[in-house]
Amino acid sequence: MRAPIEVLDSFTYLGVDISSRSAFAAASIGRAASAQRAALALQHRCHDLSLHDPALQLHLFDALVRPVMLYGVETWGPGALCGSGMESCELVQRKFLRSVLGVRAGTPNAAVLGELGRFPVAHTATLAICRFWNRLVAMPDTRLTKQAFLENCALATRPGRTSRSSACWAAQVCSFLHFMSPIVDGKPQRIDTSAVSAHLQRRMYDAVNGSDLRKVREWLEVRGPVNCDNYQMAHYLQAVASKTSRQRLAQFRMGSHMLGVETGRWQRLPRAERLCRRCSCSAVDDEAHMIWGCPALIDQRVQHSELFEDSTITSVSDFLQQDAGQLAPFLRVCHDHCAELEGYGSSRV
Repeated sequence: MRAPIEVLDSFTYLGVDISSRSAFAAASIGRAASAQRAALALQHRCHDLSLHDPALQLHLFDALVRPVMLYGVETWGPGALCGSGMESCELVQRKFLRSVLGVRAGTPNAAVLGELGRFPVAHTATLAICRFWNRLVAMPDTRLTKQAFLENCALATRPGRTSRSSACWAAQVCSFLHFMSPIVDGKPQRIDTSAVSAHLQRRMYDAVNGSDLRKVREWLEVRGPVNCDNYQMAHYLQAVASKTSRQRLAQFRMGSHMLGVETGRWQRLPRAERLCRRCSCSAVDDEAHMIWGCPALIDQRVQHSELFEDSTITSVSDFLQQDAGQLAPFLRVCHDHCAELEGYGSSRV
């Protein structure tokens, strides 16, 4: 007597979660959960071994976490890229990057990625799918996989196809590569991956440079507009050896500090009411006040007087262009003194 066939709503095949009730894109959630565990294990290991170099941490992330995150992306990725399915993976990367920089969760995503010269996970996934597409195009027509691919492309170009979320695999690829034509006259074409990469990067640069978010605009004033020639890890992340000093500089550059102009925003206070609690000047506790105006930080300025020798430096953005080896220790001692006076703890971000 033959045993009955077990019927399941979902199962895992070769590490990819497949469900009878969800599209392939739902596999991104399981991949993100596995990647988050790998990222936490990496962070703990780096802490145990005192590996705090940002470049090394990013290299380890790419080697140990990203493959877990994007495993099988050629299958589930097109559907995720057509919708918001990639967001769970993006969160894993951004959380790791914030831990490297030492900034809060509220720090703008554009600044977090830009400070480290990183691109969204969706960029990497898109290029992986394009390379897989090209392998299928180059495959001999006698292969069963190639025949299935050709049938899928024919289905993608058939009139009256369904919405992109439930479309076939080839149709989903064409949907997020709408700026080119992967299928011409029903025949799949080789994809220029360098052109795809350049298009995605330009689109991201334009979105960042044109952002209306105040904190992104302030970060751009310090960093300068992003483009293909300067999009790389900020110099100070390699120049400053001390992890704590490096993170204090990152926090100040990205508006992730504990000055009143930031903490008052959490309380929804008007900017004019976010006054300094360290002195009696009744001044808004912003970056400029901390650097030049607050009487409570005179000793810290004297201790790092070399930063104030140039009288032409009058803006925060110009001040932060000075030598990182001098800036980072100054911002660290200012943070520690402010923490002591205001009682929020020197280790608090």
